[in-house]
Amino acid sequence: MDFTKDNLLDQLRNAGYSEQQSTFFLWEGVTYYLPESAVKDTLHFVRDHSASGSRIGFDYFGANNPGINNPNGLYARWGEPLLFGFPNSSAREYVQQEGLGVLSDTQGLEYICIAEVLNKR
Repeated sequence: MDFTKDNLLDQLRNAGYSEQQSTFFLWEGVTYYLPESAVKDTLHFVRDHSASGSRIGFDYFGANNPGINNPNGLYARWGEPLLFGFPNSSAREYVQQEGLGVLSDTQGLEYICIAEVLNKR
């Protein structure tokens, strides 16, 4: 699926997805290749179209990564430019502002965040 063009809900429903069941979304190797709007849309999808307690785990780069928006960077030269990095080299605050709770946000060679859908009203 193309996160910038396809409808995630339609794609998942076609595969048997149910919004009423708790789900773990594993979103690896994706966030840094997307424009910020597609990252936000996906976080909003998880927040708005999944059961309480559902989780999303993803890897990411911080905005200070030298490859982000660098046409001369290695990934750009391979034809896969890095488009988005989370501000302040952490996804925690960003993800919380988008309405998800953060269970874990670890940093190492790359960053990994696990967020949770908060109780729905």
